[in-house]
Amino acid sequence: MTGPPALAFLKGSCFMGSFDRYEYSLCPFQNVTQRRTTAVKPQLLGVWGNWRTTNSLVHKSKKGQNKRSKANSKGNDEDEEKYEDIETSPVSEDEASRNYYNIMEFANGKNCGVATGIATVYLECEHDKFEIKSIDSESNCEYALTFGLPISCDLLRE
Repeated sequence: MTGPPALAFLKGSCFMGSFDRYEYSLCPFQNVTQRRTTAVKPQLLGVWGNWRTTNSLVHKSKKGQNKRSKANSKGNDEDEEKYEDIETSPVSEDEASRNYYNIMEFANGKNCGVATGIATVYLECEHDKFEIKSIDSESNCEYALTFGLPISCDLLRE
């Protein structure tokens, strides 16, 4: 495993989150799956691939009809595309020059014809507990999950 040593303990753990008719499972450094609540077998959305670093703890989340969050598990019926900033904590100018391991990429998921599924997990630090906070599916094969971590943002630095 590469990335922040502070997250090594997550290897072998899995976290579940239910949104509408689906249950998602995030197993860091292993895979991401989706299962319809009435189904037995889950679908593989992606297998652990690599880290992506950024110099900010803010990421853009596309708001659309497929957005699912704990506060709004029915989704958002707006047809127009909007973006919202999701900021996990204040970042000073000194901190902005350092990179953070805050994006986990999972690839080679379910077969989607000419491509395979991709799941991108955005880490948000300084939460109360480990939790899948939201799911955004741009298409049947591209998923974005926001995962809350009860750790200091400093532990995600390079």
